[in-house]
Amino acid sequence: MATNQTCLGVDDLVDVLDLLKSCGFPKANWYDLGLRLGLKKSTLDVIEKNHPHDISRCMTECLSQWLGRADNVDSRGGANLDSLSDALRSMNETAVAEKLKHHALIAIFNNRHTLLSQSLCDSVGIAGLLYAELHEDELLPTVLYTAYELMELAPHIPIERCRLVKYNFIKDVMEQSFDLDKFQDQTIGQLMAVAGYYGLFLETCKDIGTFKKYNTGGINLKISVVDLSTGKVGPAKPVRGEEGWTVGELKQYIGE
Repeated sequence: MATNQTCLGVDDLVDVLDLLKSCGFPKANWYDLGLRLGLKKSTLDVIEKNHPHDISRCMTECLSQWLGRADNVDSRGGANLDSLSDALRSMNETAVAEKLKHHALIAIFNNRHTLLSQSLCDSVGIAGLLYAELHEDELLPTVLYTAYELMELAPHIPIERCRLVKYNFIKDVMEQSFDLDKFQDQTIGQLMAVAGYYGLFLETCKDIGTFKKYNTGGINLKISVVDLSTGKVGPAKPVRGEEGWTVGELKQYIGE
């Protein structure tokens, strides 16, 4: 089951179609994909009946229903990249699922900030988990360049709009941001401290100077807005907070 619960919507349809195309998913398998994403057979039968012999249109309508969270989509993890990856793996489309994980950072939502598989985000950026093994004596600028090359970001975003951040696996939070002007003379071994508890992420932003700072003691929250007239709870949105905040300070921050 998917662990990343950031919801996609119907506005993301073209991006999802492009992503699956770039990952090599065969459109002819749209029906099986729809079933594994939580769509009912009756829904897929209607799509097939309305668009006979047009697999491209069937694929589009299938994903549109999924992004609209029709039928049993929520019970299969919702409309997000993790549930899509899970569905692909259940179809033995492992290669496609792996490509999706690799290309998601650069192939989808390049102009918006979205939580991707094995990544975290806030209102100003997306972060891709780095899998490279780095020597502890390497200086931060060298590590940043290595990560930049590893993620193949050069054709898509300048390195000046990238930075490294430390992720705390125990607290499930981005713990500290490593800005070059402050940490350029320190090694990654000095910055990462206790091995095994932390991960290294590469974060990007749309414009230079729009990064938020992650400070030790920060915490990631999910905030939902409730419509008091109907009782309907809106989708949870990630909010970065500080452990030392009072309830009043948190409410003020949410309001802003």
